[in-house]
Amino acid sequence: ARPAPAGEPAGVPAQQRLHGGERAVGDHHHPPAVRMASVTGAAEAVADLLAAARLPDDAEVLGPVPAEEGRERMLVRVPRARAAALAEALHSAAGVRAARKAADPVRLQVDPLSLF
Repeated sequence: ARPAPAGEPAGVPAQQRLHGGERAVGDHHHPPAVRMASVTGAAEAVADLLAAARLPDDAEVLGPVPAEEGRERMLVRVPRARAAALAEALHSAAGVRAARKAADPVRLQVDPLSLF
């Protein structure tokens, strides 16, 4: 392996340096190490859903970040191997909210195309 050019961080693969830090389209040699879920809605509704979710122990909750129309978005990150547990926890929490007839909807997305 060649050393990184002057001013480039060591350890960044040459392919990523060539593409401005982004992995090339079609590069399937290194699957994502984590899976993400996006929870979007009114702040209280998002907090309610996350409080009801039995997230995996290794889940990281990130945010909030602003979303469209005055809503907020929280991101939940887990190791790739825990993706099914994350999806199940969020699905179950959404079911709890539906059974209570919670007024404000929450949008759930696993591996959303756009995070911000």
